[in-house]
Amino acid sequence: MSRALSFSFSPGLGSLFVITGILMATTATARSNPPASAQVGAAYEADFAVTGSPKSASSYAITGLPPGLIVVGATFSAATNTYSLNRPFGIITGSPTAAGNFSLSVTAWEFANQSGLSRTYAYSIAVSPAPVVAPLITMQPVAQTVAAGSPMVFSVAASGAPPPALQWQKDGVNIPGATGNEYSIANCSSVDAGAYSVVATNAAGFARSMSVLLAVIIPPSNAIITIEVEP
Repeated sequence: MSRALSFSFSPGLGSLFVITGILMATTATARSNPPASAQVGAAYEADFAVTGSPKSASSYAITGLPPGLIVVGATFSAATNTYSLNRPFGIITGSPTAAGNFSLSVTAWEFANQSGLSRTYAYSIAVSPAPVVAPLITMQPVAQTVAAGSPMVFSVAASGAPPPALQWQKDGVNIPGATGNEYSIANCSSVDAGAYSVVATNAAGFARSMSVLLAVIIPPSNAIITIEVEP
C-alpha cells in the first residue's frame, strides 16, 4: 500500500518526499503524514529530498533514525544522533534492529554546509518486531556405522525466527557443549554407540530431529589362541 508524504514550504524550499518500495510521495499536509513501515531485521530504503522554486535544498540534518538505519554519505554525530548531509537528496538505508515508533526531524537548508534558508520537517517510521517462526528441522542427521578408532560427524540444519538454538542429545540426554550444526567424535569407541538427536529451540517453540543410531564396530582381536591336547 502506498503512503502519502509531502510538506509544503516557502519561500525558496519546496516539498519533502520519501520513496521506498511501498512508500510513495503524494500531495498531503504535514499534519496528516502516516508513518513509514519497517520491520526489525528487514532491509529498508527511502529516498528524501526537499525541492521547489526558486531553490531546492542543498544540505540536511536528520535526527532520530531507528538504530540500524543510516544516511548514505552523511557525517554522523553519535552525541546528537544526527546525520549531516551535503547533497540535494539523500538515501536512508539499512535494517532496523529495534522495534517502536521513531520520530525523525529533517532540517533542510538551501545552501551547502547547513547555511541559508532552512525548514524542519517531522516524519516518523514505525518499526514492527521481527516475525517469530517456530523451529523446523530442514536437514535430518543420518545414521552411521564406524569402526572403533574412526572419526564420525553428524550434521543437522534447522530454520526459524529468531534462529533456533541447537542442542545435541545422546540417548535423550544433553551432550555438554554440543550446540552447533555438527557433532563430531574424533575417535569412536564402544561407549559412543547409541541414539543421537537434536533439539532446536526459539521463542516460538521447539522441534526435535529424528533419532539416529551410531553403531561402533569392534574389530576382532589378532591374538593367537593355542589349544594343547593331552596325548
